[in-house]
Amino acid sequence: MRAEGRDVARTRFLAEHVASGWLGAVGLLAIAAAVAALHGKGLLVVLAANTVVIVLYSRWLKRHPGVDILAMATWGTTMALVGCPLDHRVGLRLVGLLALLCMVTEGVQVIRDAETDARAGLRTTAVVFGLASPPRPRGC
Repeated sequence: MRAEGRDVARTRFLAEHVASGWLGAVGLLAIAAAVAALHGKGLLVVLAANTVVIVLYSRWLKRHPGVDILAMATWGTTMALVGCPLDHRVGLRLVGLLALLCMVTEGVQVIRDAETDARAGLRTTAVVFGLASPPRPRGC
């Protein structure tokens, strides 16, 4: 899909090299799994949860209003748990803050992409609940 206002060359490159992208992602996942296995079962569980969230988000969740934002909070949580023991109160509070930050970041992204997503027929949070015509960014 070509989106106006986006880097067309980059989009075309990614579309032409999907297999290489998947190979790279699987390779990185294998390396991450090996490192996680060296450090303990807890990291393998967090890695698996994070991978599931990313795949589900990319394939399905980002196309469902509200769920797209919550999925990013879940991703932020699972990502941050890599560095936080589950019995560490302060660390878990920071994990919660990161989850909120991920929600805000995803909110900004879906608002930014609302016009393009609407034209492509995607039903993101911003398309369904946002402005009828998203404001265009102004020059600095």
